[in-house]
Amino acid sequence: MKHMKLKQAVIVLAVALVAASPAVAQQQASDQCEQNPAYRHGLQKYVKGDFQGTLADVQPLADDGDACGQWLLGQMYNFGQGVPKDHSKFVELVGKSAAQGYSKARGQAYAMGLNTK
Repeated sequence: MKHMKLKQAVIVLAVALVAASPAVAQQQASDQCEQNPAYRHGLQKYVKGDFQGTLADVQPLADDGDACGQWLLGQMYNFGQGVPKDHSKFVELVGKSAAQGYSKARGQAYAMGLNTK
């Protein structure tokens, strides 16, 4: 009887872990961006409306292929914040970020119909 209850508990735990894995993966991607000091500083400046400061922080990241930097720089091109509004540059940067698996970029790429596989 104890063996059966232990088996049931293990099965319930396994199902819970599988169900939680997409949320955990998304949180890890977000945490990964937040752990990068240049991205974090750039994001803080972006929220405050300091787009030139944001550009100074995230442009080098994006140029080096950082998915988080590419995504944030893409947003700036999309809205013309600190850079000229450029939809094709926005699509390019979001596509590159999405291809690396960044969840925010993947959602935008999917909404735009981009194939990022």
